[in-house]
Amino acid sequence: MVPPLSLDGLQSGKTASPPKSPGPRQLSLPVRSLHEMLQNLPQVGIIHLALQNDSIGSILSWQNDVFVVAEPGELADKFIQSVKVSMLSVMRSQHQKGASPFANITTIANLVHCRPYFQVGNIGHRYIGRQTQVMEDDQEIGAYMFHCTVPSLHMTPDDVRWMVGAWRDRIIICTGTYGFPANLIKAFLDSGVNAVICPTAEPQDVSLTTDGGSGEYNVLENGRFETGVEDGEDEEVEPISPGLVSDWEDSDSEKNGNHHSTGFWNEEDEELSRFVCQLYDLVFREGLRVDVALKSALASHRKLRYSCHLPNVK
Repeated sequence: MVPPLSLDGLQSGKTASPPKSPGPRQLSLPVRSLHEMLQNLPQVGIIHLALQNDSIGSILSWQNDVFVVAEPGELADKFIQSVKVSMLSVMRSQHQKGASPFANITTIANLVHCRPYFQVGNIGHRYIGRQTQVMEDDQEIGAYMFHCTVPSLHMTPDDVRWMVGAWRDRIIICTGTYGFPANLIKAFLDSGVNAVICPTAEPQDVSLTTDGGSGEYNVLENGRFETGVEDGEDEEVEPISPGLVSDWEDSDSEKNGNHHSTGFWNEEDEELSRFVCQLYDLVFREGLRVDVALKSALASHRKLRYSCHLPNVK
């Protein structure tokens, strides 16, 4: 009788128990719905996923949060820097020339005046108001409040592999700001897709986009500014000083009742739409191979950067 193989290199006198089959995978409702839809539409040859991506996978749902940061301060400087780095990363990945629109922005006041809506990675920030505090030493502190939209649920490589038969012989197209992470592309190819088309911009690491994300910097109701205060902490709160003047100022969009903000790159949506339509025409009407069709469509839309991933031909 052959003794059981020990993968950790240690020999044991005990008999190893046989491996157990993993239980059924618990998929989220959006993933289950997508799987059922794909199974019921076997005639559909192209799956267009208009989803944003990060290092975890494709984002299927979002949640709202509120983010407050006080200026002046070191954390405000860090936040400004993270905005600049994120926007510069997108411009470089799309090979856009010229100075960044954020190059001359040094304060949050400048930022919200220039761009009341912007993104740090996949986290959208919409400016909703400012609270101005004049301290006893006449120093003015502004607490800037943002409405944030953050990812709450993803489609991961494991989800894709679990959806057996859903992707086979299909073309996957993604038109988010960032392309799929490499492990998600591999999962699609392993599942039998004919091709994966997505932006060349690599998705940002989740840890980098959430370090300056929602809830990092908080302002208490009595005007004291705290960083990273956790709920439930028993800290003694000082009474409001009579010399402290507080003023709350709503953003223009809040005053006007306008809660619909457009993204930073939305001016390019029209070109993206024309690009996708041309790609479809080249594949379906002219019968070009998908990688050839992509190359031809990109020749007409030189600002866009997309790549085609094909399964290995043996």
